[in-house]
Amino acid sequence: AMTHADAILGKLRDIARANLALLDAFMHRHRGRIEYTLPAGGTTCFPRLCDGADARPLCEALAKAGVLVAPGDCFGMPAHMRIGFGAQHAGYSDALGIFDDVLTKS
Repeated sequence: AMTHADAILGKLRDIARANLALLDAFMHRHRGRIEYTLPAGGTTCFPRLCDGADARPLCEALAKAGVLVAPGDCFGMPAHMRIGFGAQHAGYSDALGIFDDVLTKS
């Protein structure tokens, strides 16, 4: 793996960049409900619900729909949620579509 680190990390970096672009557009569409800062690095973000409500019910609704987002109360910040964007390219857009549907219905 170390011999091919550039190729492996390059692929992961490309996936994270593509997914972050999708996530950033999603967050801008929902800026009235979710406060978000574009991450400066890494492969996760920690947005919060604008109204300060507990994000756990939203995270649970997302889990039932097949999208895993960690509720902020796991980190002592209940209005937040931890969202990853670096794991895989295939399906990320679909997951954001599900997130959009769940958020719209809540």
